Amino acid sequence: MYLIIGASSFIGNHLYNYFIENGIEVIGTYFTHPYNKAWIRFDLCSGNLEELCHTYLEDRIPEAVIICGADTSIDHCISNEAASTKVNVEGTKKVIDQAGKMGIKIVFLSSEAVFDGKKGMYTEEDMPNPVTLYGRQKLEIERYMSGHLKEYLIFRISRAVGSKYGEKDIFCEFYNKIIRHEEIVCLENQSFCVTDAEDIAKAARKALELNLSGLYHLSSKNYISRYRLAAIYVEKIVGFYKKISEKKYSDLAFIDNRHVYGGLNGTKLERLLKISYKDIETILDSYAKSMPEKQYLILGAGGNIGSYVYGRLRADGKKTLGTAHHTDNRGNLIHFDILKDDICNLAKEFNQREKVAVVCIGQSNIKQCCENYKQAYEINVIKTKELIHTLCQNGFYVIFFSTDNVFDGKEGGYTESSKTNAVNKYGSMKEEMEQYLLKNEPDVCILRLSKVVDTVPSKQNIFYEWEKQAEDGDVLCIRGNRLSFVAMEDVYQACLLAGNLKLHGLYNIVGDVAYSRAELAGKFYDKLGKKPVKIRECDANEINLKDNRPLNISMDNEKFKKETGYQFMSMDDVIEQYIANKK
Repeated sequence: MYLIIGASSFIGNHLYNYFIENGIEVIGTYFTHPYNKAWIRFDLCSGNLEELCHTYLEDRIPEAVIICGADTSIDHCISNEAASTKVNVEGTKKVIDQAGKMGIKIVFLSSEAVFDGKKGMYTEEDMPNPVTLYGRQKLEIERYMSGHLKEYLIFRISRAVGSKYGEKDIFCEFYNKIIRHEEIVCLENQSFCVTDAEDIAKAARKALELNLSGLYHLSSKNYISRYRLAAIYVEKIVGFYKKISEKKYSDLAFIDNRHVYGGLNGTKLERLLKISYKDIETILDSYAKSMPEKQYLILGAGGNIGSYVYGRLRADGKKTLGTAHHTDNRGNLIHFDILKDDICNLAKEFNQREKVAVVCIGQSNIKQCCENYKQAYEINVIKTKELIHTLCQNGFYVIFFSTDNVFDGKEGGYTESSKTNAVNKYGSMKEEMEQYLLKNEPDVCILRLSKVVDTVPSKQNIFYEWEKQAEDGDVLCIRGNRLSFVAMEDVYQACLLAGNLKLHGLYNIVGDVAYSRAELAGKFYDKLGKKPVKIRECDANEINLKDNRPLNISMDNEKFKKETGYQFMSMDDVIEQYIANKK
């Protein structure tokens, strides 16, 4: 039987659970956080081991006491020196003395903080030289044990992590920064060895079973900088996130010093125990699989953009439900009429904690919005407001698509902070929705799109339309109509990123380069290798348009790129993929 002092700590909890899962009798204690009803409350500073054994263990004596309880915050230790010394030194010595008198073996978890951090990858033979109070406290206990005990185990640990989502480790720190859209700031060159906490538990168990004694570095070979670890985590878990930086020591507001080049050489113990440690890729693979599974609801999956997003999600193996007003020949879509049906009935189908609703539903045809304004307004504004409010109340993270038609088209280069001033009824509806959501539903993510183009030939794709126009004669483009065309795949990736990063507010989802319709049409025909096509520009009043059209509605995408690190497809690449898909 083993006794873990501080089973509520990160490593202590892993030790406790590992022993329980492997049928090893173990008793756990806590001081502040009773996460497990089986644990016993024990104060490291004032508690008595003999009393604990008498009261709770019927006078049975544990084979070993594993001390995991400690104040492990470097800055908290120095800011509360008396209190941290009472726990980390005085209380720990008292428990060591009590265990020694009872003939119980002591296992103590120490740290790489006993070194100065000037070279990294320290061995057991390297001379300790702590630069922090926390490190000095750990070293004092190491020396106390080696000077007062014949049999003991000291495990120095570099950086313990979990391989499951939701644990209180460095991955949790990264994730919380990401979903709060805060910068992940890393001390320049700070490096350590990442070791899976379950591997630590396995090694501790084996060392106890082999009755090892002495000081060992319990550490993997996963030597990595904090900055690189953050970058790998982002790439593996959320895809893109640009707010990661390294800063010099002098630029960071540490209260106590920091050891920079940490890391422990754990070869000695690894060879003795004949064990191996998980590599970082394996740890993050396991972590990724434990992430809460998202369920997606695509409202308007029968439309051009909605059908693409819906199809891509399903192709990627995501749990996805799609709705359409007309479900003919679409057996996998659910009929939903925004004017008649209650979204609450659909919401009941979603039982995951992570629920994402993408609202593509609505009337997007400018001409029909003008001709049937009353019905279009009821769909695009009145019912959509009700729909999104209900989704938010039911725990959905909501993504709403808006349009570049919220602008008057007089300037171009619009940012998210540019003043909107729609000149057609469709744009005015989207403008009203943007204003409503920003004020009343601040957690909703609004993705403002320009003209969306696809790499697959279809009747709704402007490339396909231009091909047909070229066969029939001249290609007609409105003079001065300038847009920031965006690839359909970019829209899909923006939805994924928004859901992963929990973006909220307004983002322009557009390509890097704006083109007039005539310019992009010319580029398209050049790459297509068609015989010279006459592209004719005309004024808007020469075309029988039912409602106004804004001209220069090009938009800036820097906000989205800066916050996510995402790179949009170029129109050259989109056109080339379109041509390849035709073959």
